Amino acid sequence: MAILDTLPGLEVSVVVNGQDLHEYQDAHARDEEDTVTKYIEVVSDAYFAIKVTTARKLKLPGNNLSIHVTIDGVWVYGIDLSRMDKNRSGPYMIDSAVAGNSVGKLKFSKLNIVEEKGVGLSQDKNKVQKLGCIEVVVTHENKTKTKSKRKVRLPAPVEDSEDNTDDEDHEDNQKTVSEKDVKGQGVTHTYGLSEKVDIPRSKGGKSHTTKYVAVMGAKNPAGTFGFQYRTMESLKALIIVPRTPSPTPLEDRPEEQLTHEQTMELLRRYKAKEARNIEIKKEIDNDDYNSRAHKRVRSTITSTYLELNDDETFIELSAVNKEKNIPIVDLD
Repeated sequence: MAILDTLPGLEVSVVVNGQDLHEYQDAHARDEEDTVTKYIEVVSDAYFAIKVTTARKLKLPGNNLSIHVTIDGVWVYGIDLSRMDKNRSGPYMIDSAVAGNSVGKLKFSKLNIVEEKGVGLSQDKNKVQKLGCIEVVVTHENKTKTKSKRKVRLPAPVEDSEDNTDDEDHEDNQKTVSEKDVKGQGVTHTYGLSEKVDIPRSKGGKSHTTKYVAVMGAKNPAGTFGFQYRTMESLKALIIVPRTPSPTPLEDRPEEQLTHEQTMELLRRYKAKEARNIEIKKEIDNDDYNSRAHKRVRSTITSTYLELNDDETFIELSAVNKEKNIPIVDLD
């Protein structure tokens, strides 16, 4: 669970299948003041929730603790905790997101990464920079609510229009990003929603106004919890998680630690290596033999010559003797 020294008694974590995801720390990064950042492993199509756990030692300088969750830079849900709420048995689970007049369960969804530039999310650089991040912001507030005798009538439900017929295309576009814009960030996923359920509409009634005012003297935001979600491959590429070391070659392992299959594989390698060495030796010997034979032929041809005698017969003489028999002419 992620914690902050400035908010003792408050813990935040990301949950999948009822279990807190293991959190990793970037040893080469330093968090800003009142901020904690963790890395978690993302699992495609897994439903997840943000779990907020409180304890009695959590101090509220005001009468309300406001907790807002944004994912990939988009606000998805918020809860208010009063002094009474924080003392109740928890934890508080945020597993849904509001979308217009409907709500859906949160899940990890794979990004559609394309080579084409400037498409989908790439058209908004701010959204691209916030991809792959769950952010929980906590603020101290005073909450007041006033009532009025005047009754209000809720507006009629918005009918589906032609502009809403391309919702699926719109959602697909929101999950598409240019490869160039996410290069080096290890971002491969975004968040998605399960099948949406319409939110029941109130019948109306007396109007009331709720005001949230930051507590004077209290530092706000009181704390920010960040969770960068990446695949295990990305976590290793970013050196958040140590890379898996290469296995020790069979040749370097102690014999007593080898299995029968590994021993047979090692024997096969040695036989193949020996056969190759023998083949290479034969090739070298053949090359040496051909080279020596070539040299002997050249020596025989170039070391003798034929000389014509007066009786039209030939005599074979060596090149050395020919040089010795060359007459010397005295030019004086």
